[in-house]
Amino acid sequence: MSATTVAARTGRPHWGAFALVCLAYLGVTVGEQALSPVMPDVSSELGLSQGQSGLAFGLLALSIAVANLVGGAVLGRVGGRILMLAGLAATIAGAVVGATTNEFATLIVAQLLLGTGAGLYFPAGLQAVPFIAGPNRRGFAMGVFGVAFSAGLTGAALLGALGAAHGWRLAFWAAAALGAAAFVATLAVQLPPPTGTPISFRFPRDAIVGLPTFIGAIGAICQYGAIAFLTTFAVSEWELGAGQAATLLAVGRVISILAKLVSGASTDRVGPLASARRSGIILTATGLAWVLLPQGWPVYACA
Repeated sequence: MSATTVAARTGRPHWGAFALVCLAYLGVTVGEQALSPVMPDVSSELGLSQGQSGLAFGLLALSIAVANLVGGAVLGRVGGRILMLAGLAATIAGAVVGATTNEFATLIVAQLLLGTGAGLYFPAGLQAVPFIAGPNRRGFAMGVFGVAFSAGLTGAALLGALGAAHGWRLAFWAAAALGAAAFVATLAVQLPPPTGTPISFRFPRDAIVGLPTFIGAIGAICQYGAIAFLTTFAVSEWELGAGQAATLLAVGRVISILAKLVSGASTDRVGPLASARRSGIILTATGLAWVLLPQGWPVYACA
């Protein structure tokens, strides 16, 4: 029996395995977000229209959603470790396809693979974190798992800034390398065996049309719709360089980590509904400022 399994069964956290799971989640997130920071350069080289760019981001989001559902449905049948490895394999493949693409069609294939990788990994990682952390540190561990997502977003933006200086394909190659390292590391993580739960795609009605799903959908629109176009918008409307736009996105990603911590504390204090209302007001105000104010540091700060 491995140290990880012993730790989990005795209730003691195994931080080494936890770090590997978070590293892998960071890796799939970097892959998932690799295109957005370098989109201005990709569009210029491949001759893409804004409509094609939007389709690439839309199909990414769709593939994540579908893979999330599939991953959650088959998790009990195949086990978390197999699902995590499958997600990482899809991420590596998608990043390599993205790094070598010379046309829109293969870019779409890359986005579908990257989205599938992220979507498959998430339910497995979500199950693994509380198991590895033990019953007494689950809340803290879930918070750190969320920060790993934000760190992946920040890493992708920083790679975008680097790609603006050394070629946008570098961002995809770096994502592939990170995914490969995470794949190897995940081989050492031992998780519970499959439970044998039957595969089912039936979900409670409240889970589909409830308020959490509605709020999550708005967050997804912001993440994969508005924010995905930030660099393109900054280059075309604010006349920033591609590197400057990617750096602006990276700064925003760092701020998002702090915002998650503040939001979590606010939720504990005032409750989830009040916290969601405040977040909605802030998103509306900054979003309007983003598109209506003239270019300059105030609007950059809002974005």
